[in-house]
Amino acid sequence: MLLLAGCEGPPEADHADLPRPVYVEPVRMEPAHEQVTLPGQLRARDESTLSFRVSGPVAALPVAEGERVASGTVLARMDPRDYHRRVNGLQAALSEAQAARELAATELRRLQRAAEGPGVAELRLDQARAALAQATARVERTREELEGARDALADTRLVAPADGVLARRLVEPGEMAQAGQPVVVFQDVDRLDVTVDLPERLLLGGALTGMLQVRLPAIDDSWHRARLVHRAGTPSPGTGTWRARLRLDEPPAEARPGMRAQVRLLPETHGEPTWLLPMGALDDREQPRVWRLGDDDTLEPVPVTVLGLQGNRLRLASDELAAGDRVVTVGAVLLRDGQRVTPLEVEASR
Repeated sequence: MLLLAGCEGPPEADHADLPRPVYVEPVRMEPAHEQVTLPGQLRARDESTLSFRVSGPVAALPVAEGERVASGTVLARMDPRDYHRRVNGLQAALSEAQAARELAATELRRLQRAAEGPGVAELRLDQARAALAQATARVERTREELEGARDALADTRLVAPADGVLARRLVEPGEMAQAGQPVVVFQDVDRLDVTVDLPERLLLGGALTGMLQVRLPAIDDSWHRARLVHRAGTPSPGTGTWRARLRLDEPPAEARPGMRAQVRLLPETHGEPTWLLPMGALDDREQPRVWRLGDDDTLEPVPVTVLGLQGNRLRLASDELAAGDRVVTVGAVLLRDGQRVTPLEVEASR
C-alpha cells in the first residue's frame, strides 16, 4: 500500500479558472432591413374552364384569345338548327295536346249536362273524366319537354359569367363538342394575384411579415402594396423554393394575367438597431442573448431579439449593443456571466 501511494503523481492542476479561448469579432450596425427583389407573375385569382351543356358542332368563336369582354358576352356558339327544330316540333305538339284537352273538357261538360236527364250511363261519364285527365297529363308532359328543349337551345350559346378575359380557346369552329367538354378558359382579370417562388432563407428572415410590394414593368415603374394570402406547405421538388401567392387589392387597369412582375420584400423591423452575427454567437438557453467582452476580458450577457436569417448569419436587434463591441461568435451556449476568456480576434464579415 505504501509503495502504491508513493507511485502516485502530484495532484492535477485545477483548470476551471484558466481563461477560456474564444473567438470574438466587433459588431457593426446593419441597415434596418434588407431589400429583396424576386421575379413573379400575374395570375387570375378566378380562372374557370367553360363548356357547353349540350353536344353538337361548334359554329363560331367570336372572341379572340386575350380579348376583354363584359359579363354575358357570347364566347362560343354551337350550331342551333337541330335544337330549333326540336323546339318547333314540341311547340306544335303542345298546341295539339292543348286542343285535345279542350275537346275532352267539352265532351265531359256535355255529358254532365246530359246526365241531369235520363239515358246517360255513369260509365260514359267515367270514360270522359279519364280522357280529360289523360289529355291534361299530355299537356303537362309536353310543356316540360318544351321547357327543356328551350333550355338546350339557349345552351348552344356559351356566355361570359363575369367581366373578364378569354384566356384560351380549346376548340375551333367546325369541331364537335360534347356536353361538358372544355371549350374555353375564362379569367376574371379584375381580381389578380402574383405568384412568386421564395428561397428558403426568406421564410426565416421576417420578409413575409413586413411590407410586400409589386411592380409591373410592362405598365410602369410604380410599386403597389400586396399581401401574402397563401404559401405552399412544401418546397418545389425541382427548385427547392416555396411557391407563394400575393394579393393585389387594386391592380392597374392595364394588368393582365401572365404579365411579368417584380416582387419586393421588406422584412419587418422592431425600431431597434439591427446587427448581423454568426449563428454560433446566439445563446438561447434562457432568453436570447449574446456574450460581450469587457475591458478586463470577462463576459457579460446582452439580451437580443432574433429577427431571422440573412444569408448564413443571424439578424439580431438590440439597443444595448454598440458598434465596435466585441462579441463571442462560437460556442455561446457554453459560457457564463463573468467568465474570464482569452479573445481570439476574427474579422467581421457580411
